[in-house]
Amino acid sequence: MKKRIVGAAVAVGAALALAPLTASPAAAEDAHLSICLSYNLEGAGNCQSAGAGYGISNLKEVAWGGWNDTISSVNNRTPYRYCFYVDAGYQGTSWSIDPWQWSNVPSYMDNKISSLRPC
Repeated sequence: MKKRIVGAAVAVGAALALAPLTASPAAAEDAHLSICLSYNLEGAGNCQSAGAGYGISNLKEVAWGGWNDTISSVNNRTPYRYCFYVDAGYQGTSWSIDPWQWSNVPSYMDNKISSLRPC
């Protein structure tokens, strides 16, 4: 009896070890959704990612700070249109980028962005 239980356990363990572990396509896709903010034109250099679907009401107050009034290009890797504002609290002059697009920030907003959110 003990041999049968051990043999069954080994067979189940072997089957699990050979089974591929895969996440659902949606879960795998969601892991890459973000807004990529860059100091430089054309997305060159450092990129700070903000999670998809979230707004940041004041770039001065985020944990990774130092990004207020420094953004020159954006890569929107989300299904949301995003709006960017020159003032904290989603105020002032704004500019938007469509889903799945990247762009240099227009000259009137370059190095002036203080808040962002889906719009």
